[in-house]
Amino acid sequence: MGDSARLLYDRTAGGIRDQQPSVFNPSFRYLRVTHAGTAIYMVLGYLDPTPEGTVEVWYRGEGEVVRLLDGRVVGTTGLNPDWRRAQVERLPLWPVGAQAQTSGSYLRVRDVMPGYHLNIRETVRVTPLASYTPAALQGARAASLRWFEEQVTESTSPGPMLPPARFGIAMTANGSPSVVYSEQCLSAEACYTFERWSAPSATATPTSAGS
Repeated sequence: MGDSARLLYDRTAGGIRDQQPSVFNPSFRYLRVTHAGTAIYMVLGYLDPTPEGTVEVWYRGEGEVVRLLDGRVVGTTGLNPDWRRAQVERLPLWPVGAQAQTSGSYLRVRDVMPGYHLNIRETVRVTPLASYTPAALQGARAASLRWFEEQVTESTSPGPMLPPARFGIAMTANGSPSVVYSEQCLSAEACYTFERWSAPSATATPTSAGS
């Protein structure tokens, strides 16, 4: 990761102003999002089936929306900048088992606002990491996760390439990989962390807010 992106993440990690809801609803699924020294909590609104896979649509009452496909940002609303659309092609599955050290790549096409930057085409390379020290991970031990880096190797963006993204993967009860935590940048300056968050006093099976 470049020094500038590392500083962005580190500044977020140190002295975070945590805007936890007064009460967590144990029936909802939460996403802890940090940016620029503040942590907010989004709720899973619904699952959106798409040709590329099932997209999780997370939202907050103030109007922010984040769309995640297998842990990767594929759309936002109310952020700056916004990825109004991000379409992926040849998206590889997260490597597990004997394939855990396998690298891969995929194509991403995104539209960014403001500025009307449309159809930005990028080649993204996925590489496993032996270990990683995350900036804002709270709900799990870094050593318990498998870590991957995604690096843009080619881009038609008029601006600088995005800093590398990092993903922490855990195995679910049925043996499938799931992104627990990630660090992703929407621009060279706007970097976020996303972490699946369990309600502190959860007593019911979590559902989406739209269920």
